[in-house]
Amino acid sequence: MQKGVLLAAWKKLWNVFSLFVIVSGIAPILLAENFCPKKIGDVYSNRQKVVSPVWYSSYCEALLASKKFQKPVFAYFTSSDWSKVCIKFQYDILSRGEFSDWADKNVLLLRVDFPHKDTQSEAKQQENRELLKKYKVRTLPTVVLLSEDGKEMGRLENCCSDVNVYIKHLGQLLEKFGK
Repeated sequence: MQKGVLLAAWKKLWNVFSLFVIVSGIAPILLAENFCPKKIGDVYSNRQKVVSPVWYSSYCEALLASKKFQKPVFAYFTSSDWSKVCIKFQYDILSRGEFSDWADKNVLLLRVDFPHKDTQSEAKQQENRELLKKYKVRTLPTVVLLSEDGKEMGRLENCCSDVNVYIKHLGQLLEKFGK
């Protein structure tokens, strides 16, 4: 008798969880092969540590820091909460230790986000729209490398899933400008 009650309770819990996953919109993330961790915590399917480097959210602050530290700005145009390509790029490249190590040495990170679910102030939305127009960003995700005075040094629109290849492309762009 207790087995039947336990099984019924488990089924009810599973149904509630399934409904939550569907309603919350995280089902595609949970089901996507590249997003599912092999081990809960900080190790993903590629068995690399996931790290969170420091990101600027203000264009002006990023440029001021760029002048101070004499590093270019890695401006990442994204839609972090709904675009599958942006989410995949975040996990495959930006959250990897190799990228974080490279970024710490070579660039300052600026996230220009266009979320659908997360709320942003009207001023932040306006700033991000102006940056989208200024740098003629047509697709997300797009990375634009900026000089200390905000001039475009180069861009990468077609994202690859190999962090080392991506870092190599970024390094080649920076070499063109002597950085």
